Amino acid sequence: MSSADFLGRGWRFPILPDASGALGYSEGGEHIEHSLTLILMTTFGERAMRPEFGCEAPDLVFAPGSVQYLRLLESSVRKAVRDFEPRVELEFAIAEVDPEEQNRVSVRIGYKVRGANSRGNLVFPFYLGSDGGPA
Repeated sequence: MSSADFLGRGWRFPILPDASGALGYSEGGEHIEHSLTLILMTTFGERAMRPEFGCEAPDLVFAPGSVQYLRLLESSVRKAVRDFEPRVELEFAIAEVDPEEQNRVSVRIGYKVRGANSRGNLVFPFYLGSDGGPA
């Protein structure tokens, strides 16, 4: 099995048509990043055939902005990545309130791609607005 086979290929996220009208695809490291984003944006029960899929994070960003809730957010992200993205080994997940934009919590994720000598990182913003999702 080649590294490309292991890392996979799938629809680009968000799912939008490209210039020709066809759906765009991603593969390799980009596909992993899209997968992580999808996991973080999905709340439990949102997917009809997989109600256990997702992360508690979208619900937690509406909780009081204490250190306790930030640690709970980190724990939720770690668990979701562990349970739903087997291609990576999570190295860290850190949640912080953005000092410049108080209505945003950023989650920084560092990971190592299993079976490859590569690392990746993702900074995912949760906005504390009407929908709680990223802008």
